[in-house]
Amino acid sequence: MKSIILQIFENNIDPLETVVPAGEEHQEVRERIIREERRLKDLLPANERERFGECSDLNGRLLELSSGEAFVYGFKLAARIMVECFCDGTKSEREQAPPPD
Repeated sequence: MKSIILQIFENNIDPLETVVPAGEEHQEVRERIIREERRLKDLLPANERERFGECSDLNGRLLELSSGEAFVYGFKLAARIMVECFCDGTKSEREQAPPPD
């Protein structure tokens, strides 16, 4: 089995495709958004529907970017936690060494 890091590098793991939000509230909110968007589209003239669709697409892209930034932050935070665990909460050897004469 390939290492997780190699799988991420080769784009074989995509958190946006593999993570499926499982909460009931998430599903309810998503369904409500879909219903409201349909209602709004029905109220708009044809030329404004396209504009609304473009706005919706931009909102989706913004969500992707925000999710990516959150993933990177979480990954870095997890790495820092692992470093702290391996250091056992003590100062690094460099910090513990006496100052040079």
